Amino acid sequence: MQFSFKYYLYAIGTTNLAVGLHNVLYPWIIIGVLEGSPSQLGFAQMMLLIPNLLFILPAGVISDRLHQGSWLALLYLSYLFPLGLLLFAELNNELNIELVIGFGLIFGMVTAFAQPARESLLGRAQTKAMHQLVAKTLVVRFVALGIGFLFAGLLGYLSLSTLILLQMSFFGVTALLIRQSHPAQIGSVSEKKETRNLCREIG
Repeated sequence: MQFSFKYYLYAIGTTNLAVGLHNVLYPWIIIGVLEGSPSQLGFAQMMLLIPNLLFILPAGVISDRLHQGSWLALLYLSYLFPLGLLLFAELNNELNIELVIGFGLIFGMVTAFAQPARESLLGRAQTKAMHQLVAKTLVVRFVALGIGFLFAGLLGYLSLSTLILLQMSFFGVTALLIRQSHPAQIGSVSEKKETRNLCREIG
């Protein structure tokens, strides 16, 4: 299956714009908006990271068995669920510590599955200069993270709901770009067989 590094690189940029926003907004909501305690912030950060410890290994196995472009695009769309809940709570003035911690747990679970799928997708590139592709990916990742931090710094000028919507749009665009970077072959027999085998193993 054809792999487009150009679209993959674009996807790395947009997803890290969203992650940069998240890295600032998540603790700020707890401390700045809800006036939570340091212990509550620490617990919230722990709930965000625990899914990585629990799910990253099985997530890697699943990623290897499925069409990576389609699977990763679905995972990026999955970010819209917790962000949508957070946006709904913000618009209805129902934000609370428990809800935000639950948001962090779901967000962390999606990240645990997306991370190995994203990294392994780069291995689809047919090139001998893989180190150059990795270097370009890292540069784009860190630049996009920095820009995401700058977007989060606009909290004094933009509302929290606007920034959450912006984050959701970044993840939505990322899903489209990932599909373009590794498009599925419609009706692929091997892909259907891999999916059936995975379902049998999980069951």
